[in-house]
Amino acid sequence: MELAMIEMRVEAVTVHPRTGRSVAIIEPKDAAEASGLLVGISRTEACSLAHELQDQDTLRGQGFMLLARCLEVHASRPRAIYLVPAPSGLATARLELAWSDGRSETTIGVGLALGLAVTLGVPLLVSEALLDGTHVASAPAPADAPLTPDIPAPYHAHALKSGPNAPVPDAFRRAFDWLP
Repeated sequence: MELAMIEMRVEAVTVHPRTGRSVAIIEPKDAAEASGLLVGISRTEACSLAHELQDQDTLRGQGFMLLARCLEVHASRPRAIYLVPAPSGLATARLELAWSDGRSETTIGVGLALGLAVTLGVPLLVSEALLDGTHVASAPAPADAPLTPDIPAPYHAHALKSGPNAPVPDAFRRAFDWLP
């Protein structure tokens, strides 16, 4: 069964106001096409993705560029990234590679897929099944954050508000002479 796909882009990274979990905000390229999607990612992925969205170099981004060069040498290129529902109801990502004599696909982590889409400009195609509210789009929970299945699948961007910044511990401030 072929899934209906919508081309989207990573708009921003934020902290979910209710759960405190890092999420990527994914919006359709054509605003009239569909609602947006929140995708849970680890804090580490959120940090890298935030820098990549600002066109800043990251070690991960440099790895992506090396991958792209290696693929180019072998007459290949990343063709598309697909976010689709997994049997568990969570999102999973697939990377499609175009070769001179065909194509191949491999499953990759959702946070990694979003980084590839931002850094290399690979089209990000999201299944309508993730957008219709029947699936919760979320990456597997990292060790530093609990899995929260209540992240809403469709949402309205104007309703999302960032939570407060985490306070800086006094021990850290003292280490850098930020306290008297």
